[in-house]
Amino acid sequence: MASFIVKLSEHARKTRPNFLVVLQNAEELLRRQEVRASIDAFAKEDLFFGAKTSEEPNPGDMVSYSLDQLRLGRRSGLKILVLEYLSDAQKAALARKGITKEGFLPHIAERSLGTLALKGPDETDVQDGMTGEDGSEKRQQ
Repeated sequence: MASFIVKLSEHARKTRPNFLVVLQNAEELLRRQEVRASIDAFAKEDLFFGAKTSEEPNPGDMVSYSLDQLRLGRRSGLKILVLEYLSDAQKAALARKGITKEGFLPHIAERSLGTLALKGPDETDVQDGMTGEDGSEKRQQ
């Protein structure tokens, strides 16, 4: 898998120099220097909650293992994106705190991904960026 990622990245960047490669959910591959050098970012789902049962805390050893790998990626200069599927505001706030404490970029969403929410259930006072100054809905282009 590591050699495939390296070759894919090389090919894509020859064709399109600004091509971004984001690896998802295989954090054990971050131990490989050639993989870290071939990607631009890493995305991790269910870091703190929901790996085995939706919205339930993950076992401590699972979280620790993932954090060790993700920290290695961050120290190598990669952006680390973390997606948690949570509807409970308290759990979302706890997850967001843990994610940002690590220097990772959080996103909290519903598991079906049926809607694009620009704020999590813990962010009731955050501007969602989807309305104009006059309160009218903005169109995405």
